[in-house]
Amino acid sequence: MDEGGSLLSVNNYPVLDAGGSSIQIDSSAGPPVISQDGMISQNGIQAGAVGLFTIDPAARLSRARNSSVIPDIPASPVLDFTNNGIVQGMAEGSNVNPVLEMTRMITVSRSFESASNAIQSTEGSLQDAIKSLGATS
Repeated sequence: MDEGGSLLSVNNYPVLDAGGSSIQIDSSAGPPVISQDGMISQNGIQAGAVGLFTIDPAARLSRARNSSVIPDIPASPVLDFTNNGIVQGMAEGSNVNPVLEMTRMITVSRSFESASNAIQSTEGSLQDAIKSLGATS
């Protein structure tokens, strides 16, 4: 929260409500508490709501600052919070197992190298055959 009461992200970007406006809270009313549906309250009084949006899977994304993305199709506000929500004080984790993915990458790399060696060996055999046939004629 800045001096003016704007709720900010860790990187000082304004946190927006469902309408896309910056959220203002009272800095003297105590710490904000954010529920799963995004409602912000201070001392039991509702102070605003965090906007939670979904991006259409067909949307093309372009990179923006700080590893964010901008869709070419406007995002839609989330209205059903049974499968989507907010958890205050948590950091989002990875959706992959890095050790397993590194193992898969090594396997694919070795398979590619093996196929490449087989192709080079075949090409070498063909070149030797062409040289032998050319020398005998």
